[in-house]
This record gives sequence, structure tokens and C-alpha cells, in this order.
Amino acid sequence: HFSKKYISSIHTSGVSYSSVDSNQQVMMVFKACLPFLAIIIGWVQQAEAHGGDSLTVKGYGKNEYKFMQLPISFQFEVQAKTGVHVVLAPKNHVDGKNDPNCYEFVIGGWDNSLSVIKRGLQGSEITQRIPTPDILSKDDFRGFWITAGPTHTSEIVLRAGRAGEEEPFMTAFALVGNNDNIDPVGYLGFATWIDHTAQFRHISGGRSMAVRGYNFRFLRFPISFHFKAMGETSVHVALSPYNYMQGERDTDVYEFVFGGYSNSKSVITQGMEGKQYISDQIETPNILSPTAFRGFWITAEANAQDVLVLSAGKDGEGPFMTGIPTKHLHLGHIGFACWGDHTAHIRLQAAQPFL
Repeated sequence: HFSKKYISSIHTSGVSYSSVDSNQQVMMVFKACLPFLAIIIGWVQQAEAHGGDSLTVKGYGKNEYKFMQLPISFQFEVQAKTGVHVVLAPKNHVDGKNDPNCYEFVIGGWDNSLSVIKRGLQGSEITQRIPTPDILSKDDFRGFWITAGPTHTSEIVLRAGRAGEEEPFMTAFALVGNNDNIDPVGYLGFATWIDHTAQFRHISGGRSMAVRGYNFRFLRFPISFHFKAMGETSVHVALSPYNYMQGERDTDVYEFVFGGYSNSKSVITQGMEGKQYISDQIETPNILSPTAFRGFWITAEANAQDVLVLSAGKDGEGPFMTGIPTKHLHLGHIGFACWGDHTAHIRLQAAQPFL
């Protein structure tokens, strides 16, 4: 609602309105503002497009599963004089000093003055070089977060920010789904620049390491994401190396079943409709709702013995199913389906910074 007090003198497109005594003048002002409203709506839509995905799935099978790239989110603290390098890579090593099959985040490079995101080791820069003077410290640990997640378009959005700050200091968009696509990220690599040393700690909560020079040390990427589901029964979530199913009963996936068996049980299996249980069958009566979204989380993380552990739970609660797979897969995508002729609506939350 506009008030005369606030629009008693509005200037738009060279026209001055000294009062709002008529509805006609109010409508003229509103129409003059429409281009600006369109710009604002565009900003909002663009922001939503670069956030979490929503989708509807119906049926169960190779062609019914809908896939997207797994969202990535982790944090760390580092003590270094200059040039911290973090790579997202599909393997636990790099193929030479110019491996193109990764994303490289450079924080405090060029004598602790600039930061940038690159495609490949020492590869093409997909952001401008961002001035970040003294972002690192040789005396104190500084905290950072990195996220990478899918958009509603054919892009992945890469971000890096300081601990405690929601806004990233650098952002990049990279195309996915074409011949130039980088393989699914399975590992994190850490290094510094030639003849320098860096100390990393609290990597996603616990891991620590020291590195010297441009020699990467790798950790298995910790997968952790949240989603909401609305459906009558049996929401299936698959963690897979690929963005498709290789067959009607693909065995190279970890499948999480929420509210299966007429919304009464949940389980983690190896493979589609797998007979090899990773977790026990858990009684979860009415865990799903056909009229309301229910929140869940899934993790796939290495424990202290570097053994992969799969877990799932309700938002705000601990896990209700956990298991250790006997077959290790290099995970990069997440897929959703629903049993039989049923339909489910899914909201996958975007990768979030650590605050």
C-alpha cells in the first residue's frame, strides 16, 4: 500500500507527480515502475535457479530415475604464507602438473594478494582474479568454506568464502553435461605453492594435514546433503558414479529406500532393488506424507579407519539407518525415483556455506 506521504513527489521518466489524488496517477506510477520490478524478479529467479533443485518423479526403473550432480560443501582452516590450492577431483591423485580433469581453487596466490578458480591444474581461469590482500596468515589459522552444486540449468556453481561469512568472495559457473564435463568429484586435494608450507585442520570437522610445495594430498570427499520429499510410499534415492542407470537392475549404486513396503520400512541396499542389504530393514511407519514435505539427510563419509559409512536420518535427528558397503563406488550423482505407479515430489537443498 502506497501512502500520500511517501509518494507525494515521485519522478519517473521525466514526469513529476505532486499528489496522488487520483487512481489514474497511481496506476501511471505503478506502470512506470514495472521495468524495475521485472529486473528485481529476474534477480530473484536467477538466485533461485542457482539454488536447490525441485523435481517430480513417477515410477521405478532405469528410465524413471532422475539424476543430478551431487552437491558439495566442506570447510577447513589453514595456516600459510601464500598460495593455498584446493582441488575437487574424481581420483585420489592428479595426472601431472597440468591435469585438466579437476577444479582448482587458489586462495591467496601471487604473494597472498589474489584468488581465482580454475578448470584443471594451472588451467584456464573461470573467474576473474579477485583481490584478496592478506587473506592468509603465516601465524594464525584462517577458516574457509567451498561449495559446488547443480543449478536448474546445465551448469554447476562453484563458490568459496570465509568462515563466518555467508557471501562468497569468488563464484564461478561451469558447464556440465557436455564433452568437456569433468568426471564426478570423489576427492579433495590440498597443496600450497613451490617451496612453501601450509598446515590444514578441521577439514569438514576433523581431518588435519601438513603439505609442502605444489604436491597434493588427497582425502575422500565427504558426501552430506538434505532433501525434502512428499509422497504416499517408497521414495528411492540412489548414489551413483553416473548420471544414469546402467540397466534395469544396476548394481553399481547405493540405494536408500524411504517408506518402502507401503510406507512402513526403510533400508539401504547395494544396487537397484538390491538383495544385498547394507543396512538392516528399519520399521518406519508413516515416515512419508502424501500431503506434506518431510525432511531427510544422507551422508557417505569415511570414518577414522578410512572405511566408507552410509547413513540416513530425519532432519534434526540422528541416523535411523546406517551401514558399511562391501563395494566402494566413486560417487558423483544422486538420483530419485518412486515405486510402481506412485508419484513423489522432491526438493533438494542447495549446497550451503558453513557459518
